[in-house]
Amino acid sequence: MSITITIKGLVNEVESSKEFKGYKEDNKEAYLAHFFCMKDKDVEKGNWQAGYYSKEQDKITVFETNPVKKLPEEEVFKKEDLVKPLIISNVKIEPEEAFEKIDELLKKDYSAEIVTKKIVLLQTLEKELYNITLITQSLSLINIKIDANTGEFISHEKKSIMSLKADE
Repeated sequence: MSITITIKGLVNEVESSKEFKGYKEDNKEAYLAHFFCMKDKDVEKGNWQAGYYSKEQDKITVFETNPVKKLPEEEVFKKEDLVKPLIISNVKIEPEEAFEKIDELLKKDYSAEIVTKKIVLLQTLEKELYNITLITQSLSLINIKIDANTGEFISHEKKSIMSLKADE
């Protein structure tokens, strides 16, 4: 039996936990910034993580789900000065629907690729979006961005992992 994951359900799971309530007492200004999940080809349900940003500390605190567990604070990877909040009411597309759209795109545009890992990030850039990276057996990365409100593809591209060498 498959359990459907909803973003609101994940938020409720985290924010109703004792761990989160304790964190929020000390970080009243912190807000939800992202959801993250990594799935292997054999694992139907990945372990979702929710990241909360504290502007005061300029750090992200991540909470694992199922069961809820607070992880140590992390430095923030950001291009701008501010990490944008993830507005849940703007997220109309659930993860399962995003995965279905990806499967359709793979069949249509990347049929020769066999996906071994999915890295899913639900975040706000210009708008709320799923930023998904697929790692394939041929060592390619397929990056797909889906509007989390409309379900429309924003972009998709394929690169070789070998093209990601560090800047010298």
